Amino acid sequence: MARQNDIPQLANIAPTRYENIFDVYQTTDGNNYYYYNLSKRVNLEIGSIDPEFLDYYICNGEQPLTTISYRVYSTIDLWWLIVSLNQLNPVQNVPAGSTIAFIKPEYIDNVLQIVNS
Repeated sequence: MARQNDIPQLANIAPTRYENIFDVYQTTDGNNYYYYNLSKRVNLEIGSIDPEFLDYYICNGEQPLTTISYRVYSTIDLWWLIVSLNQLNPVQNVPAGSTIAFIKPEYIDNVLQIVNS
């Protein structure tokens, strides 16, 4: 088992990218194709997280998850963390007036280490 950044033949990706939670495997048919094991999931529940680590964002209009991620984390890459924490549909925009919980940015490195292990 390896992660994408552990394989020299593949491009390195930022630690915030969703792909980092998946193990990468190589085909055994001689074609040297790589694929992700997509069976791993991140399951966060607001009730299981100390409120000290959370903050909230109110959507003043319908917004895509990447926009919310950028506004709270300064990167679009953490949309998946917002989806998991709020049990959202990842392909739908968040409706206007929605209150979205997010893990405070100062704790993200620790969360990513846990999720990516």
